[in-house]
Amino acid sequence: MANVVDFEKVEVLRKRMLITKSQMADLLGVTRQTYHNWIGRPVSLRTKNHGHVRDRLRDLLNLIADDTWSLPEVVELSSEERFAKLKELLGDET
Repeated sequence: MANVVDFEKVEVLRKRMLITKSQMADLLGVTRQTYHNWIGRPVSLRTKNHGHVRDRLRDLLNLIADDTWSLPEVVELSSEERFAKLKELLGDET
């Protein structure tokens, strides 16, 4: 049970970040359908996915905690601009 992730909480984070389910799936390295299947129930992730998902969720939480993801600024952006900014802050290639 060590690899269990509560995706109801991940959904709260996704909504707080103002990103779509498809964008969250992209950040977590899975398909939108896989992400959708995870929502609403605790999921025991495969070991290869767990480390990446855990690290990515920690990165997202840190952006909120250190106020790097400032909502007043973010709200003004389009969905595409918001996602590009988020990937930039995470150090992902766009």
